[in-house]
Amino acid sequence: MGALAVVAVLAGCGGADADNAAAQGPTEESLRTAAEQMTEALAAGDYPGAYQFRSARCRLTLGQDAYVEEMTQRYAGRDLKAAEPEIAVTVTGTTGRVTVRHTDARASEDESAPATWTYVDGSWRYDTC
Repeated sequence: MGALAVVAVLAGCGGADADNAAAQGPTEESLRTAAEQMTEALAAGDYPGAYQFRSARCRLTLGQDAYVEEMTQRYAGRDLKAAEPEIAVTVTGTTGRVTVRHTDARASEDESAPATWTYVDGSWRYDTC
């Protein structure tokens, strides 16, 4: 689970954007929307919200409390809101790849490999665990 966990946000808090993304199906646009929402949750320190983007498989490997603790430690002292991150997405069928590049002073600590996302039941789910 890299700092892309990034990609890493709020399944229930995405509002109209999340609803529109789901209605679009497994497109680059809908994946970008989900990745942006997860990234915004991470930047805001809303780690429980970011956790909601994890796939069922990833939730089985790491519970929410452990995830929140890990993210709290990983992003301690970072200002992820200082600048917009660069988010690159690609989609093949129901599998997506997302790379998030932060530009804060500690950006070099982030995982640079793309994270895998999977489109399941009308939603993109972070599936790098």
